Amino acid sequence: SWSKIFSTFLHEKMATDEKVIAISPATLKGSELEEVFADYKGRAFDVGICEEHAATMSSSLAVSGYHPVVAIYSTFMQRAFDEISHDIARLKVNTTFLVDRSGLVGADGETHMGIYDESFLVNTPNCVVTIPSSIDDANALFNESFNNHGPFFIRFPRGFESNLKLDTNYKSTFGKWNVKKDSTSKNIVVLAVGPLQNELLKHLKDVDLKFYNCLYVNPLDEDALKDCLCYSNVVIYNPYATEGGFANSVISRLSELGYKGNIKSFVIANEFIKQGTVKEQLEKQNLLPEQVKAHDDFYAEMLAQETKELPDYLAELDKEKNEFENSKKKHSAKDVAEFNEKYEKLSKDKKDLVAKLDTIVNGASHEVVMGIRPENILEANKSDKDALDVKVRLSELLGDQYYIHFDFGGKDILSKISAEKEIESGSEIKLRFNKEKVHLFDVDSEITIY
Repeated sequence: SWSKIFSTFLHEKMATDEKVIAISPATLKGSELEEVFADYKGRAFDVGICEEHAATMSSSLAVSGYHPVVAIYSTFMQRAFDEISHDIARLKVNTTFLVDRSGLVGADGETHMGIYDESFLVNTPNCVVTIPSSIDDANALFNESFNNHGPFFIRFPRGFESNLKLDTNYKSTFGKWNVKKDSTSKNIVVLAVGPLQNELLKHLKDVDLKFYNCLYVNPLDEDALKDCLCYSNVVIYNPYATEGGFANSVISRLSELGYKGNIKSFVIANEFIKQGTVKEQLEKQNLLPEQVKAHDDFYAEMLAQETKELPDYLAELDKEKNEFENSKKKHSAKDVAEFNEKYEKLSKDKKDLVAKLDTIVNGASHEVVMGIRPENILEANKSDKDALDVKVRLSELLGDQYYIHFDFGGKDILSKISAEKEIESGSEIKLRFNKEKVHLFDVDSEITIY
């Protein structure tokens, strides 16, 4: 578990540094500190259910030249906000906080969610706030916390990490984010936080985007944020806290830097989360990696990529077939059968995509900017067997064009809407979809559909 990973790091550190002191406010077992307390009885203190005392005690020890490591649950650390602010952050004393159970915690319910601490920590001066995505991140952050940065908070979730082998070539720099995936275009950049980003990255492997592992929540990586200014869309993914923490800090700083593009945040809603499994809670918050992948920006980018690559791919496929058929080499019946099977399969895969794109109304451009998500479909009524009346909310305008993606009768229809005058975000329009074209039948603003 993540708790065991950090307790192991702490045990190893205490073996080499006698100035390191372990403190736990009655969460010794939950944070898996049994070996630490058994082997270092004189330097390990369980203060009971007294989080405020744990924080004040750590401040006193730090002032006296020791380096306290406080292993504490996120939800319980909230009780010590005053002491963290006045006795630790104000003095900028060197302390390490291992903030266990950060994020959604599942069955423990509303009282134990670890989603609110990030907001107060990033807004408290002198606090370094981090969250690892891997054991390599965890090891680097733990070691960095002893390099005189003042109060250093390492947030990590309840759960397990499968890869426990440290990469000897791993490098990390204080305050810097790591690039996990680079892009050839300047369309989408993802700023992701915590272990779930690894699953999200797998889902987005075929999308042309840049992907940052934002292991430092505070301070922000200024160079990376300036890099974001070149991208049309910034996507923030933090399934471990509410918007008041990392997401708002990023949005605010990008605004100060003059960012003009679109920003989408995938974060936990600022509410009390009901009991359930972690997966159920993530699903209700639309934060599962597969849910994030289905967002319009990613869908549009993937479709645009496929569309762009399609003509060259089909031409190459036909060229290969012609060369095979016209080759002077005598092919066996088996060779012919195997090639034909391969050709037909690959051809069918791409022809399915062609069929999908052929439904674009009146030969509209294949460039896809965005789609209308299901929650933006306000009404959908069948007027006759060949038509469907749909009322949608336009949630976003990119340039002067909207793209609407809609499924009708098992067919995907993509229509482009060009505004003759500005349409405000949130405008509602009514469309009539049929098998051949899209008709506008009721709208307040002047728009053209083709």
